[in-house]
Amino acid sequence: MTLPLHLRPFTPGAIHVRLLTHGVEILQFVKKYEDAVTQLRQLLDQSIYHRDYRGRWYDRLALNLDYHLKRPLEVIFRTVLYF
Repeated sequence: MTLPLHLRPFTPGAIHVRLLTHGVEILQFVKKYEDAVTQLRQLLDQSIYHRDYRGRWYDRLALNLDYHLKRPLEVIFRTVLYF
């Protein structure tokens, strides 16, 4: 947290978050949407690394829950929780 913003992308935590982001894309490609939702929730729960990705993560979470998993009420609940 004490590290300046311009140095955070080079830390092990930021690399781990980036790998998890790519993992979400792979899980969606093989149609494992439940696992992708779990990973997206983990990514949204942390607030230190890649904060600029949060919009993309939330969009993917909403799409997976609403369109692929047919749980639109959970999307509405998550809107209140994350914003």
